[in-house]
Amino acid sequence: MICNDDNDWLAVSTNIKKARARWGMISRILARDGSNTKMMGLFYKTIVQSVLLYGSETWVLTRKMLTALESFHHHCARAITRRFIHQTAAGTWIYPDTSETLQAASLFPITDYINRRRETILPYAKSRWIYRQCQQSNPLASNVNQLVWWRPTTYEPQVVAP
Repeated sequence: MICNDDNDWLAVSTNIKKARARWGMISRILARDGSNTKMMGLFYKTIVQSVLLYGSETWVLTRKMLTALESFHHHCARAITRRFIHQTAAGTWIYPDTSETLQAASLFPITDYINRRRETILPYAKSRWIYRQCQQSNPLASNVNQLVWWRPTTYEPQVVAP
């Protein structure tokens, strides 16, 4: 999905919907066959995450988009490890620690996967004339602080000078 206003919410929400459908099909089969955590994590990374992050190299991520991606990613990690959010008999809710759940599922935070994909495509994009044109362009007059994919944001790795 390409938008002329750099609003990638439609692409993100469409990818989450497609990834949710894939995860639903795969997780049922893996759980039924008694697959272990490592195998379920590999299937998630190979099949579901490729659908989830398709096109993410050029997304202009807002906090809302990143939260939606993280939420789906954490949900899958909880399903892989079978550490679900649940209510006790006393009525209190138990929320498994996210970092421990990701580690148990052999997963990294979703931003790591997005940054890896961006680092893969960036050397290629930098060699193209369109990248130079984008770098020289000015934001739309209506929004001087406009986020664009070719300028680093807080979600991309920052290069630190030695």
